[in-house]
Amino acid sequence: YSVYANNYENSIDVMEECRASYPMFRRFLQAAAQHEECKGLDLGGYLIKPVQRICKYPLFFRGLLDCTDESHPMYCKLLAASTAVSRIADQVNQTGQEAENAMRSFEIANQLEGLDKLDPTLQVVAPGRRFVHEFQCKLHYSFQAPGAKPTKEMRHAPYKKKPRECFLFTDALLITKASGDRLEFRFWLDLAEVLVSIPPSHLVSGGAASGPDTNAAAREVGGDDEDETFS
Repeated sequence: YSVYANNYENSIDVMEECRASYPMFRRFLQAAAQHEECKGLDLGGYLIKPVQRICKYPLFFRGLLDCTDESHPMYCKLLAASTAVSRIADQVNQTGQEAENAMRSFEIANQLEGLDKLDPTLQVVAPGRRFVHEFQCKLHYSFQAPGAKPTKEMRHAPYKKKPRECFLFTDALLITKASGDRLEFRFWLDLAEVLVSIPPSHLVSGGAASGPDTNAAAREVGGDDEDETFS
């Protein structure tokens, strides 16, 4: 189930790509969906069935338990089955989220330009590094990475703010500038030198950063009215 759930989105993408690229495959899907055996479902409808089903099993067994007296000889077996399917469903959900986060890391790496100028050996996707969260912030012109020299725009507009796209990983904070569908590299900050503080309402994907580096302090991401700003 975990393997299937992790690859479900990829399966849909491949199916849609083939549907658009191969007329014969498109005609086959249309014809197959008309068969009585398919019961009105197309291939996409069947691909999602296993994902939906594992989420229904915990509700099914909890319903059976609610209707079964504890003294019934089958109660213990139903309880064990309910516990087992709930655990599997949780594992599927967790591995699915981890797979989505890993895929997002690859997407960021493919969109990013200019990281090699900082360090040719630095890579967004690296062993032990996991994507956590992404957000927008306003970066003060006066902000500079550790060791960087002030630029002309920093000296002449110290209070001006610039919108930036930020990506938080378990060991680093990546700051970029959006340019169409590309990301222009701006800063790479090790969490050993950064304190990241994000309003709880903004933690919509991946949760919060974890590990000792997250609490290290030097610079802060925070904000008034839940708008993240660098200062």
